[in-house]
Amino acid sequence: MTSTKKVVVLISDEEIRKVFIEILNRMEVATGKTLSELLQIRHPMDYRGCESFHVMCVGVEDSWVVEGISRAIRTLLVADGGTSSTAQSRMGLWKEMVRKGLLLHRPWTSSPALESLSQDDWKELNRKSSFLKVQFSRLMLIFKSVASLTYFTNRKLNRFLLHPLQIPMSTGDDATTTRHKTTSCSEETQRIFAMGESADGRYGIWELRSDPTLWVHFYYSSTEVFLANSGRLIHAGDGEVKILRLEEKDPSEAPYRWDEVLRRDESSPFFVERTTGIVIQDNLFMAGGEGNPREGRLVNLVKEEWTVLPPMTEGRCDASSVMRDPHTVLVLGGYDPEENRFLSSCECYDVRMRQWFSFSHHIPQPLKQHAVTVYNDDIYISGGLRGEKSRREVYKWKVKGGESWYQLPSLNKLRHDHGMVGNGAGGLSVIGGMNESQSTKKVIERESFNMKEWVIQEELPFQGLWKATEMK
Repeated sequence: MTSTKKVVVLISDEEIRKVFIEILNRMEVATGKTLSELLQIRHPMDYRGCESFHVMCVGVEDSWVVEGISRAIRTLLVADGGTSSTAQSRMGLWKEMVRKGLLLHRPWTSSPALESLSQDDWKELNRKSSFLKVQFSRLMLIFKSVASLTYFTNRKLNRFLLHPLQIPMSTGDDATTTRHKTTSCSEETQRIFAMGESADGRYGIWELRSDPTLWVHFYYSSTEVFLANSGRLIHAGDGEVKILRLEEKDPSEAPYRWDEVLRRDESSPFFVERTTGIVIQDNLFMAGGEGNPREGRLVNLVKEEWTVLPPMTEGRCDASSVMRDPHTVLVLGGYDPEENRFLSSCECYDVRMRQWFSFSHHIPQPLKQHAVTVYNDDIYISGGLRGEKSRREVYKWKVKGGESWYQLPSLNKLRHDHGMVGNGAGGLSVIGGMNESQSTKKVIERESFNMKEWVIQEELPFQGLWKATEMK
């Protein structure tokens, strides 16, 4: 069966389907137009064997991607994106199609129908599914200035951004096949941020580029939590979580004030001092630290709620953490102030089960203040402190099927409190940090690893850089 009149919308997630339908219903009430008559909303399973000239896949899960894209004859719109490994894998597919000329990026204009919804409408919808990425007060401004489709996310899709894509299809009408090109997300460039002090003495959060940008000017401590995730700069310390959203902000007008300040629940205080943190979807996970080495908190960055986590199996300060998969936080090493010892042990927190469990693959040596990153399905750690001395060792562990840690060539510079990121070319980069072995010397050189050796690339124009991270 072939449909030519309606746009077929394929949605495999039930929660997304409910939100999608409710948005349509509210727009119909606001505009007086019967929008639902233009769409046919189906699960990919229920559309097997059918085709349509125009198909839209909204957050279609991996198991249904092939089924979804094969239903379109001419035009396919894909709502996809996000930071999970599975989402990034799919985004890699779309980007490869762009590189081969099968997809072409084209801007979309805002829909007047979306502008018809009030802020109260969006707030009520967001309370049901926490899918909005931007602040309510800025929502309508964004609708009027950029493509509306690119600003929705859904927590079940791991912060999916909607990118309209059209995949070329052959109509079969002519002997000569016509290739129709349309849209994909534009190629992303890596953005790296760090807490730092510039050569002229300005403190704050910097974006490291050829002409560095000071996004927020403030005095910080290297013992606090700093992260960059989904277009947000996130800083936690002194009982507060501060957020700066970079969307719609002009670097030439920086520095900016924080957009949001989320204050802790004083009835259940948690001290962010030598605490490790990581963001999964819209949730900031923080664990350990001085004053509360076994405790943890989950901060919902949308609902502004602080939740007490179960205690860890060991007390930890200055540990490192990484997202092992979309449902698991992995905490590595650290220092146990209760036992007065450095740790090589690791443990995981399952966000679905809401409990900690041991991780049998301990890091090769007890460390604190080491850097960690996930790149190409491998977890890497580098540097850190053991005793009073900074370290140079680098190790990796395969996320899929790894049995033990594998040692790589060591860094040229001893470092701790530094940052480590994948460089997008199959290698790694380490940035900044301290060298406790040389009278607390600041390390401002960047090193890159080409999978054979570490090479010092440059001395960065700063007096100090700490906890460098890429935007994830």
